[in-house]
Amino acid sequence: MVIQSDKSGSKSKTVLLVSSYAPHMFGGSSFMLYQLMEQWLPHFKIFVLTSSKNIGVLMKDPLPVHTWYYDFLPQQLWAREREQKLLQPGQKKDNFFNFLKYHLPVRVRKILSMIIGPFRFLKELHILVRKGNEILLREDVDKILISSDRGIAFWGGFFLSLRFKKPYSLLMFDLYKGNYFYPFEAIIAFLLEGLLFKRAEHIFVAGEGMLEYYKKRYRRPFTLVANSINLKDFPPASPPVLVGYPFTILYSGAIYWAQADALKTLVEAIREDSDYRLCLYSPHSEEIIKKRGLLGPNVELGLLPREKLLNVQRSADVLFLPMSFNPRYRLVVETAPTSKLYEYMASFRPILILAPPYSFVARYAQKHRLAMVVTEKDPKAVKEALESLRKDTALRQELVENAWRIVQQNHDIRRNASIIEEVLWG
Repeated sequence: MVIQSDKSGSKSKTVLLVSSYAPHMFGGSSFMLYQLMEQWLPHFKIFVLTSSKNIGVLMKDPLPVHTWYYDFLPQQLWAREREQKLLQPGQKKDNFFNFLKYHLPVRVRKILSMIIGPFRFLKELHILVRKGNEILLREDVDKILISSDRGIAFWGGFFLSLRFKKPYSLLMFDLYKGNYFYPFEAIIAFLLEGLLFKRAEHIFVAGEGMLEYYKKRYRRPFTLVANSINLKDFPPASPPVLVGYPFTILYSGAIYWAQADALKTLVEAIREDSDYRLCLYSPHSEEIIKKRGLLGPNVELGLLPREKLLNVQRSADVLFLPMSFNPRYRLVVETAPTSKLYEYMASFRPILILAPPYSFVARYAQKHRLAMVVTEKDPKAVKEALESLRKDTALRQELVENAWRIVQQNHDIRRNASIIEEVLWG
């Protein structure tokens, strides 16, 4: 493979990005990676080592980067999935592990995960390192960049760095140690996060909450690179003076332990009230959403590609952002810089946040007065907040204007991609 050169004749700068979710799925950290790579491509060459598990019809068009799948999926299967109109909400490939995940009792699943988990983790790590060896023996790579996950990318990139004597840096979109992983993965994180951080050349963290947390734990520099969006995707708009009937509340994204209990509180708050309608745009099936207690007479389900979803969000009366009140997840909630918040902030619609008072999103929103924030898991408090947003035009206008100002100031992907580039290459 020919290495690109600049006009001076010197070899171009090259990075190997190791990630278990780089194929740019529905949203979150994977889409943040996609946007960062879009900004970097004119300036340096990117190789991507990732998993094929995330390939699907909801992904954006692939970027012109050299991509290797360590668990290779035949290209014809990718093409077939991309040709489908749209997956049904929650549609999954039928396999043994999905059966275990969705049909067995919770206690049985936990026991099986403790038995099977270590073998799956080590097998996936082994094949990632093997594929990484092939790449680094063939390609001229200057640096390794690893995006946070449950450990596969972390330790795969770590071992590749040791063998080939290439410096590695970490992109921390989420906590590692202290996150909610399977037992074996959590033990590895607890025992070895210090080693991973110590040997890293640079560590980029995606939010102020994570920055505060890690600075207390480790005596080393960290670089704040806030979760960001491409503002070109969000042209300015005017918030509506009048609200619709019924008053439409929209939530988009995955629904798992970090959101489920707060979403259930919202459903309880508006249940049987025809003045309100909740639209859930989520990749989960109706069966799973029903199990989580999130169905009701005024709850609608849907699934859309990201490009269409952005327009739908702008048609809602309020955008809802939930975070779990379960004390078991406190550390994650306290530090999590959820990318959904910044997407909402650029949608020119008022935001309602239901989250504990210690959560990063609640503290950030209150600091900048960019959303209505409810910090108690009480359906009555949620209903009162909704009534305020429904009736107070000046309040809606103020929240929208503040959100737009802060997202431009702190969450522009161009600025934050430049920060990473400057730190990486000095």
